[in-house]
Amino acid sequence: MKMIKNLLSFSVVGLLPYFINFITLPLYSEYISAEQFGIIGLMMSGVIIATSWTGFQFSSAVSRYFFDYEAEELKSFTSTVIFLTLGCSSFFCFIYAFLISQGFFSSIFNGISTQVLYIGVFLIFLSILNTVFERLLINEQKGSLILVRSIVAQGLSVFVGVVLILYFGMSYMGFLISSVVYYSAMVLFSLRYCRHYLVNSFNFNYADMAVKYSFPLIFHSVGGVLFMYSTTFFIESFLTLSMVGLFFVVDKFTQIIKAIVNSINNIFMPIYNKSSVAKNKGGAEFFEKALPVWFFFVNLLIVNFAAVAQSFMVEFMGREYKDLLVVILIMSMAYLFRGLYCFCMAPIFFYKKTMIVPKVTLVTGVLSLVVNYVFVSKFGFVGAAIAVFGVFLINFLLSLFESKKVEVINFRFGSLLLMTCVILLFNLPVLFVLDAGFIIVLMTSIAQCLAAVSIVYKFNLFHVRESFDSLRLYK
Repeated sequence: MKMIKNLLSFSVVGLLPYFINFITLPLYSEYISAEQFGIIGLMMSGVIIATSWTGFQFSSAVSRYFFDYEAEELKSFTSTVIFLTLGCSSFFCFIYAFLISQGFFSSIFNGISTQVLYIGVFLIFLSILNTVFERLLINEQKGSLILVRSIVAQGLSVFVGVVLILYFGMSYMGFLISSVVYYSAMVLFSLRYCRHYLVNSFNFNYADMAVKYSFPLIFHSVGGVLFMYSTTFFIESFLTLSMVGLFFVVDKFTQIIKAIVNSINNIFMPIYNKSSVAKNKGGAEFFEKALPVWFFFVNLLIVNFAAVAQSFMVEFMGREYKDLLVVILIMSMAYLFRGLYCFCMAPIFFYKKTMIVPKVTLVTGVLSLVVNYVFVSKFGFVGAAIAVFGVFLINFLLSLFESKKVEVINFRFGSLLLMTCVILLFNLPVLFVLDAGFIIVLMTSIAQCLAAVSIVYKFNLFHVRESFDSLRLYK
């Protein structure tokens, strides 16, 4: 089935970085303490937040207008956007470097040296350039090239990381330098294949158009990164850097669920758009048919993944990563709402109601500050996980409220809640063998998943078989 083939292709690209984490984190944990992982987590969160406005979101203009031009006009447009990105990001990064030299960020990044902060500024610059070039490759539909680029960059990054951390004892500095190598390789590799889009041309009309399109999206991006990454700073403020490190590691593992949810989303969204064009409310009908099998699959995966991830951490990373099961489970469950949010936003994008998008993300971002403050300050590390879950829930509820004004999708929440309870109860056995070793936990989880799929499909519980069979009709 074409849908399954596409899903596998997107999953390979999406899961590759997280597969690398599975290999390298246990290796690095022997040389990098939880507190030093905290420095890395704090630094990388700052980098991601800063990129939301530093590049002025000009990369989004590449996606929007790329197919509006051809030949020399296209080259002039892309060159203008690239020069804008270079100028804007260089200006902001120069300001960041100056402020660092004046000790401006010392209170925010307490305990982190200026040398590390300068590396963070360079990572911001590289990340923004990488995004622009990546959009060009995506628009050219060079999926295999993107995969090769990722493999090459990941390979170089791991090699440098292993050499610097294991042989030169550079600890977290080696990790950060390997991140610089990763983004540098991505940019240079992309530049090699996108250089024909870079000519000696700057068109002020294109620049004006790019600014007008991109500027409103800054608020959308800022809201998004606030609710996704602000938790790290609250943990650092109310707890310790070692707790930030634990959160960083857990987040790296749970983002595997995020990658899978996003891969499915990459398949479902084009089908929604195609179905909506072919038939009035056809997209909503597709979602309603797909929802039972999607929800069952993701729920089943989350419960068993939490057990496997906890066992893996204890066996390969040390006892200090014990007792994280609840945190892993809560943070993984948050990505259920990420998927449901994508379902709600599909009609908003299809019917071009894009002014709703920054409103939803900005409100979520502001509320996330309150939620994180309350839960992290009152309940500590577990409270941080609950805050992540709560913020994703809020984001979904806001998107659901707004999407109903555009198109109504029947989610059948009662059935979804009952399905969640049944899956949790059915998969309880794996929780009783967590101390039996990683292999036992993994085999138990696989057996549980196979049994659950067989029973649910055979008896068509929650209409999962009916949902799966109906997806075969879509291409």
